[in-house]
Amino acid sequence: MHAYLMFSRYGGKLAEPVGFVLTDEIGTLVTNSDPGVTSVWTGYTREGYTPATDDTGGFWSDGTPATVDVGVWGHQEPDISMGSCAYMRLGSSGWRWYLDVCDRPRSFVCEATPCPTESFRCDSGRCVATNLRCNGENNCGDNSDERNCPSECSQYITDLQQDLVYPGTNIATYANQVTCQWVVEGATGGRVYLEVSGF
Repeated sequence: MHAYLMFSRYGGKLAEPVGFVLTDEIGTLVTNSDPGVTSVWTGYTREGYTPATDDTGGFWSDGTPATVDVGVWGHQEPDISMGSCAYMRLGSSGWRWYLDVCDRPRSFVCEATPCPTESFRCDSGRCVATNLRCNGENNCGDNSDERNCPSECSQYITDLQQDLVYPGTNIATYANQVTCQWVVEGATGGRVYLEVSGF
């Protein structure tokens, strides 16, 4: 499942709303953040579960065993003929679980253990002390702690019309053995076009 792979890179996983209370709480969070979203993937899946005809078992997306008892299933669910991955859908009786094919585009909810006070989450999912940000060292393992620091050699760009110049106007030449990082982030689902005008 693409959603699980995305969140696992950041130290999270697809939500595991065991039982009615958590299903309702997650559904309420979804409704409050975007009233137009009426269905979201959960972390429950039957992909790889054997025997395939046994409709009582499955896994959470991180591989932890689970049973159908964790879900608040809709009428005549779980219907294993419909697919292997569970999603929650808002209906007249509230949020209920249903099975569908795993590669259908749908919103999803992630859960992650929070980082301790005075720390932040790196893009890699690792928690690092806040005072290690912008110290010139790769404490995160992915350099995300050195992103958007006050430096001519590191920039975080979200403005799609922004020019990037290195070395900058204050530096005439490149320094020896310098690792520079620029992160260019576009809108989700969009494309980023880069044009290199010189070296």
